[in-house]
Amino acid sequence: MRRKSRESAIQILYQIDVRRNPDDAEIEVLIRDHFEHFTSASTDERAYAEMLVHGTIEHVEAIDDALNAASHNWRLSRMGGVDRNILRVAAYEILYCPEVPAAVTMDEAVEIARKFVSGDAASFINGILDRINKTKEGAENNE
Repeated sequence: MRRKSRESAIQILYQIDVRRNPDDAEIEVLIRDHFEHFTSASTDERAYAEMLVHGTIEHVEAIDDALNAASHNWRLSRMGGVDRNILRVAAYEILYCPEVPAAVTMDEAVEIARKFVSGDAASFINGILDRINKTKEGAENNE
């Protein structure tokens, strides 16, 4: 169930990314249209996808800072839009959804990358997410 939700969230966030700062009403239309026209989803799948979209948007600055810190030689602006949004959704789960094991989130992100992106994207995404997770674990151990 959650993979379909994650894929939907990534697709919606990609549309938001392309539109460059749509307002809240436009975002809600994108979400509604996605579920009406592009995918069939259960109520639970849609709810989880919407939570990922809204949570990622709410924390996008902190998420992007974490991604920039973890991707040593790559800026988010240089990454492909699909890669960037796979990373954002997964980073959101790692950083803000403690009920989801980080290993599960990372595995899901890698599988989604294999499905939607060509080349070495899966390895690239795995490496960045692993660094974010290790940084988070290090910070938690120092508390």
